[in-house]
Amino acid sequence: MNVLLELRQLSRWFHRHEPAAVLAVNQVHLQLADGDFAVVVGPNGSGKTTLLNLIAGTLFPDQGSVLVDGLDITHWPDYRRSRLMARIFQDPMHGTAPELTVLDNFRLSFLRPKPKLLRWGTGLAFRKQVYDYIKELGMGLERYLDKEVRLLSGGQRQAIALLMATFNPPRLLLMDEPTAALDPRTSETVMQLADQLIQRHHLSCLMVTHNLKHALQYGNRLLVMGNGSIVADYPASPKKTLTLSDLQQYFY
Repeated sequence: MNVLLELRQLSRWFHRHEPAAVLAVNQVHLQLADGDFAVVVGPNGSGKTTLLNLIAGTLFPDQGSVLVDGLDITHWPDYRRSRLMARIFQDPMHGTAPELTVLDNFRLSFLRPKPKLLRWGTGLAFRKQVYDYIKELGMGLERYLDKEVRLLSGGQRQAIALLMATFNPPRLLLMDEPTAALDPRTSETVMQLADQLIQRHHLSCLMVTHNLKHALQYGNRLLVMGNGSIVADYPASPKKTLTLSDLQQYFY
C-alpha cells in the first residue's frame, strides 16, 4: 500500500490544564492510501472537524505527527500545506474570494501550488482553459466567469469551490460538511460533482459529514469517530454491506 497520509498518535486538547479541559482528538493513528476516498462520521463533539483541522494545519497537535507522502508536515502552517492539499468548507465563502469574479478566483487557485509569478493565469489562453474545464461538466457554470462569486447561489458557489480545488489536482482533498448548508436536491448535485472530480483526477480524499446516506453512498472507506478516537474503520468490502441502522448505533 502506498501511504499518502499518515497520522501518528495524534492528540489535541482544548483548554488544557483548566477545569473545562476537552480532549478533542485522542491518540489517533491513521493511514490513508493513495487514491482512498475516506468518509468520517460520528456524533457532535466526536472530534471529526478537529481532526480535519489538524491535517489542514488550522490547528496544531499537542502530541503526535502528520505526514504526507512520508514528509513530516506537523508544524507546517496551513498556507504551506496548501501546496499539497485543498479544502472544501461547509460555507463556500470560506474557500473563495466573494468579491472577486469566478475567473479571478480560478487565478488564485491556479497560483496555489506555483511560484507567484505575474504571468501565471493571465491572458485569453487561461480564460479558455478555465472555460473548457467548467463546461466539460455540463452544469452551465462557464457562463458566470465574469460574475462575482458572492452573487451565485449556495450550490453554485460550492460547485465553483470544488472546481477550483481540483483545477490543479492536490495530493489530498479535504471536505468538511460540504453539503450541510444546501437543500437536499442541491446537496445531491454537489456530491455527485465531488465524486466525479475525485474519480476523474484519481484524488485521495477525506470527507467529514453528518449525512449518513452520503457516508454509505460515497467513498471506499468509512471511519467512525467517538470521544476523539476512531472507534470503527470499514474498508471497501465491509462498507458495501453497511446499512443506516448499522451506522445509527454509533449515535446513541
